[in-house]
Amino acid sequence: MAEEPSSGASRRVLPQAGEGFRCRLIENSRRRILPSLFRFLLVIGIIAALIYGGMLALVAFVKVEPREMTQTVPLTKPAK
Repeated sequence: MAEEPSSGASRRVLPQAGEGFRCRLIENSRRRILPSLFRFLLVIGIIAALIYGGMLALVAFVKVEPREMTQTVPLTKPAK
């Protein structure tokens, strides 16, 4: 680290050329960053879990009422 010429009692220490970048690399390496494949699979898994949960909620809370259905079938003439 290079020191700036002091003008009085306060002194500031300035980083040398390239040292700030190195510090950022060290800080970034300490953080745990997920690789993009794991991040993608995590997002897909969360979306699938939400869809599955929605389907389970529909099954649990929607009651279907059975009813009779009639449909007329038109008569066709048999082929000769």
